[in-house]
Amino acid sequence: MDRRTFIKKGVLMTGLGVIYASCKVNGKTISGTIVGQNAGLGHLVRDKKLSSATSFIDKDVVIIGGGISGLSAARALAKNNIRNVLMIEMDSHLGGNSKWGENDYSQYPFGAHYLPIPNNHQKEITDFLQSCNIITGYNNELPDYNEAYLCHAPEDRLYINNFLQESLVPSYASAEADRQTIERFLKEMESYKWQKGNDDKYFFDIPISSSSEDSKYQYLDGITLAEWLAENNYKSEHLNHYLNYAMKDDFGVNIAQISAWVGIHYFAARKGKANNAESSDILTWPGGNGFLAQQILKQTNAEIQHSSMVYHIEERENEVLLSYYNGETNEVKGVKAKYVIAAIPAFIFQRLMGNHQPSKIPYSTWMIGNLVVKNDLIERKGAWMSWDNVIYNSNSLGYINNNHQLLNRVNNRLNLTYYLPFTNGDHVTRQKVLDTTYEAWVKTIIDDLKMIHPNIEECLEKVDIHLWGHAMVQPKAGWIFGDYRKYLSENNSNRIFTAHTDYAGISIFEEAFYQGWYAAEKVMNNGK
Repeated sequence: MDRRTFIKKGVLMTGLGVIYASCKVNGKTISGTIVGQNAGLGHLVRDKKLSSATSFIDKDVVIIGGGISGLSAARALAKNNIRNVLMIEMDSHLGGNSKWGENDYSQYPFGAHYLPIPNNHQKEITDFLQSCNIITGYNNELPDYNEAYLCHAPEDRLYINNFLQESLVPSYASAEADRQTIERFLKEMESYKWQKGNDDKYFFDIPISSSSEDSKYQYLDGITLAEWLAENNYKSEHLNHYLNYAMKDDFGVNIAQISAWVGIHYFAARKGKANNAESSDILTWPGGNGFLAQQILKQTNAEIQHSSMVYHIEERENEVLLSYYNGETNEVKGVKAKYVIAAIPAFIFQRLMGNHQPSKIPYSTWMIGNLVVKNDLIERKGAWMSWDNVIYNSNSLGYINNNHQLLNRVNNRLNLTYYLPFTNGDHVTRQKVLDTTYEAWVKTIIDDLKMIHPNIEECLEKVDIHLWGHAMVQPKAGWIFGDYRKYLSENNSNRIFTAHTDYAGISIFEEAFYQGWYAAEKVMNNGK
């Protein structure tokens, strides 16, 4: 196969962070883009190259960041008739980790791509889901979910032992000992699900802040999931694979890194019940959680300034002054606000507030690629293409078929989104990911997916790459109940409030939603 570079337009479009690129695959040109977080604007905060603004417009609230936390905060403010709100977003696109794209064949995610059935007591989220017809109604006090949004069958499959089995839990040609170990593990996770502390709260709940303050299981945060498995005699390569997949999928870390408390929380925190869904079911859309971002946006009234970066904050007794750089007009702008909600990663907020100490926050790095392919893919023996398609012992998480949920499917082309997390999210890894060529990313994807689809090269037409340098906080051992996260969450201001999954401890939709909701409540309570 000739993967010789054909052409690469290494042009970084100011304010957009897009590189147009292409390469040769077997004599055929594959073109697309490499898109990343807007590092150019982000470095304004780091390098302090701009002077503070000299003129200011008045706003009641400024929200810094247009991810799920920022959008949720804007929605909560709108519901409480707070209207004079400005949202400042660094990217040209809202959504944060729920960012999405679209072409002629479907929308597709560049990040988070599903929402598990929420717990019924998460009233703020279930009310939101009902407001946008994801929950269509209630019967016997249980919700009915829109069938168009519940993941259609077949939901997932795993390529293992030269066979595509249904389900991501390894079972095909597995030894009896493996099957018994996995069954014992899942049974123990079910028992954790319903346990409560002496404060009558679940030990494992969503959001994490709703979990019991009883310290009985907090020691689990001090060890890794791998250590907990060894201590409890869970010895199975198949179980390890399944858990590594699950932990990387939600948190960007493997079982040798992740807190055992978080690993158990993954299974035990979800207790949702519905008339037409189980707690293990998921909601998904062609654009992934971009659909949820769009629905939240519809319920906001904030003025939105894209491609802009706040680089200076000055808190005064009765107001907050902000200076930001507008990347669309190349101008410095100023805002005078009664309150500020900083819905941005904690390390950026720390720099904005003058703390230039190296951040101790562990972040995962991701490469996500959307592939346009002809719908002529050759399949290995076994299960039909599913929504989620995973390869045993691959470094990747496989791919999502974004056309899977479409009721009127375009049959001649598919959008497949490929996920590759880098569990070592240090600076060296981030720089290596940023330096990797388009040609090399295409080769990585093809080499991996050829295991399932031998003719992937012939069917491939376009690849768009999205790089996430600081995709999500990594809940490593000691993170959830450690001193540093507690330190990050301390807020001594009555006018500036933080809202981001960095403070929650894990990066999932529900935590982001509640971070924004809680920050908006503080604004509405006049900072109390």
